[in-house]
Amino acid sequence: MRITVTVENRFFRDQNSQVWTENHFPYEFWDRYLKVYKNVRVVARAQDVSEIKPHWKRVDGDKVSVFCLPFYIGPIGYLKNFFKMRKLCKELVVAEDRYLMRVGSPIADIIQPILLKRKIPYAVEVVGDPWDVFGPGVFHHPLRPLLRLYFTYKLKKQCAHAACASYVTQKILQQRYPVKQGRFSIGASSIVLKDEDIVSHSRTYEKMHKISIINIGSLEYHVKGTDTLIKAVAILANKGINISLSILGDGRFRADYEKMAQNLGVKENIDFCGNVPAGKLVQNKIDSSDIFILPSRSEGLPRAMIEAMARGVFCLGTKAGGINELLEEDQKVEVGDFEDLAKKIEFYMNNPDLMNKEAKRNLEFSKGYHYKILEDRRTSLYKHLRNL
Repeated sequence: MRITVTVENRFFRDQNSQVWTENHFPYEFWDRYLKVYKNVRVVARAQDVSEIKPHWKRVDGDKVSVFCLPFYIGPIGYLKNFFKMRKLCKELVVAEDRYLMRVGSPIADIIQPILLKRKIPYAVEVVGDPWDVFGPGVFHHPLRPLLRLYFTYKLKKQCAHAACASYVTQKILQQRYPVKQGRFSIGASSIVLKDEDIVSHSRTYEKMHKISIINIGSLEYHVKGTDTLIKAVAILANKGINISLSILGDGRFRADYEKMAQNLGVKENIDFCGNVPAGKLVQNKIDSSDIFILPSRSEGLPRAMIEAMARGVFCLGTKAGGINELLEEDQKVEVGDFEDLAKKIEFYMNNPDLMNKEAKRNLEFSKGYHYKILEDRRTSLYKHLRNL
C-alpha cells in the first residue's frame, strides 16, 4: 500500500525530473513511512532549476516519488494557482492510497475537501499553528487578519474530520485543534535525535566576561523573532558586554536584519551564517556557543531547540507554542520583549550555577525525544491509518 504525504516545503526539480531539497525532508526522512508502507508519494511545490547546488539533497528515490505542484509563493501566488492545483489534486487522489497531511497547510486545504467528498480516511500531522503564524508582527500582509481566521478554521476542520492525528506537542496544539473524541492521536515531534546527537555530559559554565549566542531559524518570515534577539544584543553591547551572535538560517528578510544590526551598531557582533547543512556542522556551531536562544513569535515544537538541549547547552526562549513545553518559566520571556531578554542574558551570565542546573535539565529532558521513542509512537499511527 502507498501513503501520500503533503508537505509545505519548497523543493527543486532538475532537468532530469529529480527532486532536491535545500535542507528539510531529504530521502532519509521518508524511511519512517516506509517501515509501514511499500511506497511514499510526496505532494509539494517544486521549482524547476537548471543547476543543482552542492549542499542540496535528493528527496525522491527508491520507493519515494514526488508529485510536483506549481511553485507559488505567498497568498497571491496561492490564489493565482488555486484552480490549477485543485485540478491536479483531484487527479492524484485515488481510493487505494492512504493520505497523511502535514498541517497547517494550504495544500492540505485543497486536498482535504476532496478526501471528505470521496469518503477516503486521512491522518494529519499537526506541525504548526496558523493562529500564531498569522499573528500581529509575524506575517505582514493586508489580508493577514482574514488569513489568520481562515487557516485556523481550516485546520480545526481538518483535525475534527481526521481519522487519526499526530501532534508535535504533547498538549498545546491538541487543545486548540482536537480530533473527535475517541479517535486515535499521539504526540510526537518530527525530530530525529540519535545516540550520537546526545552528549554524555552537559556544559559546565563559569562566570562569563564574554558570551556567544546561537540562533537557528528561517529568515523567510518574521516568525522566529530575529529582530527581538538583535535588539537584545544591541542593548548588551551598548553596556560594554562582550557579546557575539551567530544566526543560522536564510530567507528574504536577511538583508533587513543585517541592516537592523548595522543601524543598531552591532554589525560586527553578529555573524549571519546563512543556511548550514543539518548534522555535524550545526552541532559544531552549537557546541562552540554558550547559549541557544529562540525568541519566536510562533512555534509548533522547535526541533532546533531540542537539538541544542541534547548538546547540553543552556537555552532561552519566548512563551510561544511548544517552547512552553520545553523550558522552565524562568528561561522564557514574553514574545517581542527584547528588553527582558537582554536582562535575562545578563542575569544568567552572572549566575553560572543556575545555567549549569538548567543545562543539565535540558540534556536529560532531550532524551525523551530520542528517535526510538518517537518512532514507536509514529509507527503506531501509520499502522492505525493503514488498517482503516
